[in-house]
Amino acid sequence: MTEFGTKDFSLTLEDRAVPSATSTEARTLATIRLASRDLILTSWVDAADKESFDSLPDVPVVDLAYWFASSWAELVFGLTVPPAIAARSVSPARRWSLSSSLSGQNKAIYEWAKTHAIEFAATDYTLPNIVFRRRDDYMEISWDPRPGPGPGSTTIFNVRPGSTLIGIAEFVQIVRGVLAWVTERCVSNAEDERLRTIGSVLTQDSRAVGALAVRRWFADYRAPSLPIADADLVTLGSTGAAASPTVMFLRSAAGVITVGEAAKILKLVSTKTVTEPAAKDLHALAAGLDAHIDPEAPWDSGLQLARTVRSRLATKYDEPMDIEAVLAKLHVVVREHVFSDMSIEGACFMTTSGTAMSFYNPRGRLARSLVGRRTTLSHELCHLLFDAPHDALGQLDLRVGSSISGSSLIEMRANAFAAEFLLPREAVLGASSNGRLSTAAVAELGKRFHVSQGVVRHQAENQELSIASK
Repeated sequence: MTEFGTKDFSLTLEDRAVPSATSTEARTLATIRLASRDLILTSWVDAADKESFDSLPDVPVVDLAYWFASSWAELVFGLTVPPAIAARSVSPARRWSLSSSLSGQNKAIYEWAKTHAIEFAATDYTLPNIVFRRRDDYMEISWDPRPGPGPGSTTIFNVRPGSTLIGIAEFVQIVRGVLAWVTERCVSNAEDERLRTIGSVLTQDSRAVGALAVRRWFADYRAPSLPIADADLVTLGSTGAAASPTVMFLRSAAGVITVGEAAKILKLVSTKTVTEPAAKDLHALAAGLDAHIDPEAPWDSGLQLARTVRSRLATKYDEPMDIEAVLAKLHVVVREHVFSDMSIEGACFMTTSGTAMSFYNPRGRLARSLVGRRTTLSHELCHLLFDAPHDALGQLDLRVGSSISGSSLIEMRANAFAAEFLLPREAVLGASSNGRLSTAAVAELGKRFHVSQGVVRHQAENQELSIASK
């Protein structure tokens, strides 16, 4: 028995193959069990005799591995998804199960699901309705039971609907493990498209894959016009994770940046002079706080992280936070930079040498004002503290209207962090009366803590306070 994955998502194969078998299908025959925490996703009932099972028997895993390999680029790097799938209120698996025809929007969902819903890996067997979607540095895995057995099948999956998030690197490790499991049992066969495709993923040139991914995000990318280090492209190509400043824009959930803009920012980062590396101090301030990060609850995570960081900085709840002084103490260099895209409020970078920079756009909707700039810099501090696990980060802060605002998990967390970091909830509650905050109190809090009235109102909403007219 071989198990891949973690408690959040695991795939277990019980080898059923006959070692002397000659066919690829026979040599990769296995019982498959998929699970997420305490849920068995492959739990099913036979509609004929009502007998229950928790795994799928006698599945030729080569077909599953081939689907993963042929869908590699879509699954690992992600693509723009149909609006009905992108909606966060209903999981992709549920959206897929609700699509009843192949006309209009449902046809777009069907085409997208071909490379994201695992049931498309099936040939002569049945798989549960599980859909994969990349979200930031996570892979979202969602599932929904089918209302009845598929054509020619008596299998009814009965797990209750749900979803989980796992790190994208963990997901890649699971998939590569399945691919390797298949290739170990099969003699290379150039005539078998499945084995060729599986082998190409396992032996692929990670640098080439990384460069291809960059072209997906940088529409006008033409090597070597964008100075991206080979090591960074290899990291991107092998893990699907954007963990270096030279692939910084890939971490953003929205928008496409041009090569010209990217090159300008990279030049600013590469030509800076910093005497003290910031990584040591930033890591010390964030030490042990990863446990407070719940990707399923980014807003609550941001509020909790901000409260803990304020405590570690020994700042009382009734004291305004001097964000620029905090960044200076942490050796983070702050620079003004006019982005060609006015929707970009700011950016931050931590290089492999440990130096860090934070930019704000003086023409941005928020950062053009002093109070908005404080919010932007606090937002970027959250990224520097909690979104740089490999000592190398690049992050664009894109907040462009309601259609994009809050679309990214890490952006939602950073927004919540900035609000609580600059205006603690105790201050808001202290200025309230009978569950209300007067408009005069809103103005006073904004003036006292140097934040916009929008931040005050957001914090009031977080505490379920209404805004009174007087």
